[in-house]
Amino acid sequence: LRITVPFAAFNGGVYLKPDLTVIEERPLPAHLVEKLIDIILAAGLDLWVFTAKDWLVRGLDAPYVAHESQAVRFSPRVVSDFKKIDGSALKLVAVSSEPEKLKACQKKILTLFAGEISASQSQKYYLDITSLEANKGVVVETISRYLSILTSSVATLGDNLNDVPMFAKSGVSIAMGNASAEVKERAAYLTATNDENGFARAVEKYVLGQTP
Repeated sequence: LRITVPFAAFNGGVYLKPDLTVIEERPLPAHLVEKLIDIILAAGLDLWVFTAKDWLVRGLDAPYVAHESQAVRFSPRVVSDFKKIDGSALKLVAVSSEPEKLKACQKKILTLFAGEISASQSQKYYLDITSLEANKGVVVETISRYLSILTSSVATLGDNLNDVPMFAKSGVSIAMGNASAEVKERAAYLTATNDENGFARAVEKYVLGQTP
C-alpha cells in the first residue's frame, strides 16, 4: 500500500510509523490485566493477548487461531501462562463460537471496570478489550492530530461494532454491505460487501467523488 503516514493497530492500543517503529502505546491498566484474564477464562472463553511485539495464545489448535493466522499472515506464540506476559498487554481478545457468552462477558467486565476499559466485538466471535483510550474513535482524533487535519476531513469505513466509535468522530462514515443492521444504522453511507469490492467502491464514490 506504500503507506507513508502513522497508523494504529489493536483498536488504537499502539501507533506506529510505516517501518513499524512504535510511536506510542496505550496499554491496558496493568492492575486490571490479571483480573480480566481470570474473568475471561472462568467464563469458558478462549483468550488471546497482544503486546506490541507478540500475539500470544494457549495453543495453535485453539478456536479461530488458524483462521486469524491466515487473515493477518503471521503466526502467534504459544505460552503456558498469560500472567507472565513479556511486555504491556495492549489488547485482550476473548474468543468463542457462542456470541451470547461473549456478550455476557462484555457486560460483566464493563460493569466491573466501567470508565477504565473499552470492550467491543470486532467479529461475532471476538470480544476486544483495550484501554479506555484505545478505541477507534480516539484513533480518528489521534491520527488527525498527527497529520494536522480536521476530523471532519476524515472518512471511515467499517463492518463491526468496534468500528462504530470512529463513525461518530469522522466527517464521513461508511458501513460495509456485510455489516450488521446495528452498524449500518450508525453510518451515514452504505457501500457494497467486502466480497464485492465495497471498500474500493466507497473510496471511488465518497472520497474521490467518482460516479459509477
